[in-house]
Formats: sequence, C-alpha cells, structure tokens
Amino acid sequence: MSLLRAIFPDSKGFQSLVGLVTGQEGDMAKVTSQDLLHSSVVKNCLFLAGQEMVEIKVLDRQLIEEHTSKFVFYYGKTDEWSPIENYYEMQSEFPKVKSYLCEQGMAHAFVLKHGMEMGQLVGGWINDH
Repeated sequence: MSLLRAIFPDSKGFQSLVGLVTGQEGDMAKVTSQDLLHSSVVKNCLFLAGQEMVEIKVLDRQLIEEHTSKFVFYYGKTDEWSPIENYYEMQSEFPKVKSYLCEQGMAHAFVLKHGMEMGQLVGGWINDH
C-alpha cells in the first residue's frame, strides 16, 4: 500500500485511476480508492474471491429443486462470469424457477453503475413473494 501512496501522493490521481479501471465516478470512485489503500480491505476482497472460486463450482440441483419458490436468478446478456447459456440451461432444467435475462444492459458488477435499477428489481421480487 505504501507503494501506491508513493506513486500517487495525492489521492485524486489514484481516485482517477480507480475510476478509469472500474468505471466508477465521483463518490463511488473516491470510496473505492480510499478502501484500496487499506491492506485489510484488499486482503478481505482477495480472500472472498478465492473462497468463491473454491466453493462455487457446480450447480446444486437438489437445493434448487427443494427450494424452487425461494430462488430468483438474474443473468446478464454479456456477463463474462455467467455466460448466457447458463440462463437457457436454468430455464430448461428448472422451468418453475424464476430466472430472468437482463434487458437493461447491466454489468455483472451492477453496484458500480446500476445499484438503483437492481434495487428496484429486487424490491419488486421481494414484494411479489
């Protein structure tokens, strides 16, 4: 972290770089850039990402069958983490599960630019339940 502070002595330069890389603007880029200067935050993010790669490997079909009414799956058309084929597979294999294909062009990391829109979708799903 001290290397980052040496390269970017003023926080505005690092904030601009974070904004460029993440697509964030304004306060969002500011918060992210400030958090990335804390090694504990970076370590926690890397740990979580590592855990996801280890733990989430196969679809738990039995769990989905047992709790069909509790799930909502939302797929992006251009999501590199979950290809569009996964949406079609889900619809085919579990026709009673609520699964949707994003028509709004939101990225996988929707919180970066589409938090309000996703919040409205999730709120609607909760109210429908």
